[in-house]
Amino acid sequence: MGNTINSFLAARKCEIRQKQIQELSMICKKKSNLHLIKYWGASNKIHADIYDHLAIQKIFNFLETVKNEYKVEVNLTVIFADTHALLNGYKAADFVPYFNEIKRLLEKQGCQFLMMSDVLSEELLKDQINSPWEFVENIILDTQIDDTHFKQGDSFEVLKNSALKHSYRLTHKSEYGSLGFQSKEQSVYAYIKLNLFEKKQIENKFKESIFLTYSSNEEGELICPNFLKLQIYTYQSGIRSRPWFMKN
Repeated sequence: MGNTINSFLAARKCEIRQKQIQELSMICKKKSNLHLIKYWGASNKIHADIYDHLAIQKIFNFLETVKNEYKVEVNLTVIFADTHALLNGYKAADFVPYFNEIKRLLEKQGCQFLMMSDVLSEELLKDQINSPWEFVENIILDTQIDDTHFKQGDSFEVLKNSALKHSYRLTHKSEYGSLGFQSKEQSVYAYIKLNLFEKKQIENKFKESIFLTYSSNEEGELICPNFLKLQIYTYQSGIRSRPWFMKN
């Protein structure tokens, strides 16, 4: 058991994949019903395309394989990262239609989904923050950078590169005025602050879940929830790109 599961896993090191399979197997011995969560991001992509279709099919093929191999029920909740999209500078007019098309694909699979802003809303209201945009704006305008809150090293550098790669708000800062990132450092730390806040809320709301991700082990070390993390290929072996950044 586990060989078929292994074919879906994208962690580059064999020992990491083996450890993930062992942990998954142990969980399945204790529980008859698994709950997995998966983030789904956005860019300036307006419509779902073949890459999204293939990625979603891959996810549900994986879930079906887990179900068959371990004789457990498997449920998935997809969380749409609208807050990430706003922070990166993408327009709701683009990513909302895209998310809606992805939702329709997920509905066909009987999958649950919700927006990250909805996950955060209860906690944000405690601070009298009424909208995801207000929350993201506060992060952007908080220019204080406190290095003590962030780990340095290889994981930090990988995350830094990932944050900079997709920050439209940084590369086109003149379009945003005071809400454009004025430096790479500001962009990276805003990204990490957002992720750390979300990480805490996800851990509180979805206890004992399994986290399905396209992030590398190095990225996930800092920002992914402290659950069992399973990195999977996007749609075929060797492909790890996030489908929302892929276009045909």
